[in-house]
Amino acid sequence: MRNLTLLYLVIIGLVYSNCGIDEDDDNTTKCNRAICLTADVGALSTLSANGVIIINLNAQIAKNSDDDKRTISFSTSAGTFVGSGQNTETVLADELGYAYAQMKVGYIPGDYYIKATVGAAPNLYDTTIYITLKPIDIEDAFEFSYLNLQSNPLRADAFSQIQILVKAKDLNFIGKKLSLLAGGGGVFPSNNNTNTIEVLFDGGGLATALMKVGQVVNDYWLTIKIDDPNISSVQTIKLERANPEFVKLDPAVDTIAQHNGTVSITIYLGRGVGKVSDQSIINMEATQLGVPLGSFSPPILFSGIDERAVVTFKTSYSGQILMNEPIIIKASMLNDTGATITDSILLHIQ
Repeated sequence: MRNLTLLYLVIIGLVYSNCGIDEDDDNTTKCNRAICLTADVGALSTLSANGVIIINLNAQIAKNSDDDKRTISFSTSAGTFVGSGQNTETVLADELGYAYAQMKVGYIPGDYYIKATVGAAPNLYDTTIYITLKPIDIEDAFEFSYLNLQSNPLRADAFSQIQILVKAKDLNFIGKKLSLLAGGGGVFPSNNNTNTIEVLFDGGGLATALMKVGQVVNDYWLTIKIDDPNISSVQTIKLERANPEFVKLDPAVDTIAQHNGTVSITIYLGRGVGKVSDQSIINMEATQLGVPLGSFSPPILFSGIDERAVVTFKTSYSGQILMNEPIIIKASMLNDTGATITDSILLHIQ
């Protein structure tokens, strides 16, 4: 009986000494009765439900505890233990009274507990640490990148493709579904050139998809979404203009009246690979013996849909238009390297 009383006093002594560890203000160490529990992960208030963070746990009991009172049971509602793969794990304390475990957080935000228990009824003692897992951005769990497969920089040529790469930081995502939504003009060739696709994470935690760009020059946005857990992110893909490599003028006729005459001119722009970006501005000028004259309408913008621009040139009333000299119509633009490309035609005065 005296020995039992001494054991009880030892346990009570641990209550007041907190197992030799002081409780802290940020909830990373808690003591109760004959056991203390410490969570070593930094400030628990900053945890996110990313399925990646591992919390190192340390439970401490009296180092001279009897053999049948040295088994520590860890349990949690916040994730799974690395050693067991379950939400519980049993560890035998070492000669100094320490038992260690690692717990990986889950994917669902919320308030959770981590508990350490020692002993058996009626002498069962436990202590609990409470944590909050905050919602995460997809960048916390994945790495996003893309590769230009045809052009660098990426140009809106309705031809170039990029390989989208989404790498999971946690291999628990293997086999899970990733949804992609392209906005701004991108399409996925493997899904009938629609702007959505679903892919799976492979055995290495990588999900990939090919996206083809359109002809509109703007910032494309790519929505990445995973249903389990429900997280999403929007990535921006920047495109530059696909400029022409050649320009060709095709007038409806090659003659024009001296005063208030009009001629319709079709302007073709082209590239060796892909198409010229939509709404490309074409510089036009008309001269006779180097003197500017006439006007063009409407504003000269290339239509990527029609793959041409059509303008009307009009001679204004002026006594300076000579009957015996042709009017030179010239179109000019810059190509991808910044060099000027041109084409010219002659309109004869009738």
